[in-house]
Amino acid sequence: MVAGEKMILNKVVLKDNSSVSYGSGGYIKGEGLGSGTGNIKFNIPFGIETESTYNLLIGESTGGFESDVILPNNINVLNFPIYWKAEVRDSNNAITKVEDAGVTNSKAYITLNTPIPSICPVGANCASHPGGLYESVLNISCSAAKGKSTETDAFNTIWNEVKDLNLETLDGRTLKYYGAGINTIPPNYSHNSTAALLETSDDRCGMWASFFEDLLKIQGIEGVGKEVFYIAENESRNLKRNPQDPSSTRVYYKVNNYYSDIVSLRQRSSIFQGGGDPSPVPFQDHVVNSYNNKIYDATSGKGAYNNLLEYVRQETYIKVNLGTTPIIYEYNNLSYNDFIGIEEQE
Repeated sequence: MVAGEKMILNKVVLKDNSSVSYGSGGYIKGEGLGSGTGNIKFNIPFGIETESTYNLLIGESTGGFESDVILPNNINVLNFPIYWKAEVRDSNNAITKVEDAGVTNSKAYITLNTPIPSICPVGANCASHPGGLYESVLNISCSAAKGKSTETDAFNTIWNEVKDLNLETLDGRTLKYYGAGINTIPPNYSHNSTAALLETSDDRCGMWASFFEDLLKIQGIEGVGKEVFYIAENESRNLKRNPQDPSSTRVYYKVNNYYSDIVSLRQRSSIFQGGGDPSPVPFQDHVVNSYNNKIYDATSGKGAYNNLLEYVRQETYIKVNLGTTPIIYEYNNLSYNDFIGIEEQE
């Protein structure tokens, strides 16, 4: 549901075990007090489906049934009861009876703008990740930005929540970045998707970049990007691709025509999402987010940086693991020549 608009229900079903005769139908009336909203009221025409021992009162519309009040113009998470009644009317639309129909404890997420569904990076038709609005994403995003009414404020509070490095799914699982260290292996169908992170609760940088993007898109915030970069060949540093593995982007340390797989990209941070530890993992690439011309790393909560080169100089280094005397390339000794995906102008 979107801030500043009416609350909408697409379908209401009430199960009635009594012997009440509803005739051809009437109206389901619901009323609840949402924090900061005033009374939320619905008046929904229903039809009857008669089963052997009960009636189903069904109100359904593809366009939805609107509440009678407009939601506050800010992000919120509402928890409130709705008290239902079944109101029966005759052919002249006169009320003939009103029956109590119970109470539902309802939860509503109020977003800044129309939510943009999560989509698997390989495409909207991915069989493994059909996409949609995940409630854990809604809960984290709306809870973090509760009360905010501008894109800037929403972004800042959501980013601050991510920076705390202690995010949980709706069912209480802590989300981690390399929580199992080198054994953090995503499913074969992970596709760097938010769905994969929510499924395993422990994943790698590509999934975390998708997740942070979706935390913002679910508020209708656009313009969030993912920036992928990886270590490049560099003759001056003896870093070369192995000609025996031409399809791989992996870079090796070359000495006398021998290619040693000892090159890795390291992150400087000492703490990561969920207490994970990527240090044992010899990866050579990384994925971060960009927004409003700034760089953010959801895995470590580091940002905002003015560009990718500034980020890699401050937050990463290249390590050539030559036993007890590794070679380290870091800070201003790193340039755009060391990476694919970082442009010279940066």
